[in-house]
Amino acid sequence: MTIALNIIIGVLAGALVAWVTNLVKHPGSPTKNIVTYALGIVFGALGAQAADQLLNYGPVLLGSSFIPAIAGGLVLSFIVLYAGKAWLHLAN
Repeated sequence: MTIALNIIIGVLAGALVAWVTNLVKHPGSPTKNIVTYALGIVFGALGAQAADQLLNYGPVLLGSSFIPAIAGGLVLSFIVLYAGKAWLHLAN
């Protein structure tokens, strides 16, 4: 149950970061928009799971430390999307 909860938290955090990065730096095409959301969602889920496994801090919900999961999802998806927008030209 904890893995599923971490993935849900990470997907939400990654989608939020992808939405904000698309507002700041508009994607060049609809395909780049989809790639931005896909990268944000995938790496948000990975970051949430990794942070929950590495850090044991804060309140626990269904066996998951959700504060590190939220932070991990936000941070890892931001790093990947920043690199994607800057180096892979996912923006205009």
